[in-house]
Amino acid sequence: MGLFDTVIVDPPFLCERCGAELEIQTKEFDSGMTTYRIGSVISSSPVVVGVVEDSLFCSACHSAGRAASDPLYFVIWHHILAGVERTQEAALARLASVDRLDLITWLDQAQKGEREWRQRFRRFRRDVELWHEHVERENAKLAAGSAAGEADRESDAAARVPFRFFLLSDEILNSPDPLAEILSQHEEHSPEADWMF
Repeated sequence: MGLFDTVIVDPPFLCERCGAELEIQTKEFDSGMTTYRIGSVISSSPVVVGVVEDSLFCSACHSAGRAASDPLYFVIWHHILAGVERTQEAALARLASVDRLDLITWLDQAQKGEREWRQRFRRFRRDVELWHEHVERENAKLAAGSAAGEADRESDAAARVPFRFFLLSDEILNSPDPLAEILSQHEEHSPEADWMF
């Protein structure tokens, strides 16, 4: 059956029949479970510049036995998703109206998204490294077994490891699955992370 890509628009589209918020999914691009927004580069677009027709599906209408799909149009401008419209006329008008200011806005959003992603990655990596160091210290304590040996190792470790400004939270240290807790604390809530370039 294949995978879908997701396209996020703000504000989200609502079903014209029932008013439900619609999720836009398509197989018109690379079908790799990629998330796109206006301004995202679509390297696997079927057109370089133009309008790609698809359909907008409403699961609420489908469940109620009503007609569940309407036409949907993706506006592609030099492999950039420039718009998502519900009529072909609106899509063609959007295609004709793309200008340099749009490009600057999309570039700015992409750069902000990349900076945020790098910051998130550094924080995540730091916590994983701290957890690794914590596990190594605990294993060394278990291997030694004696109080005197433990005190010697702690003083050696203090001499070797520079002072840490960042420490793992109690939620991570006391969790039954600390790595899962690290992942959950670093889940992304920012839309910029969905920019795919």
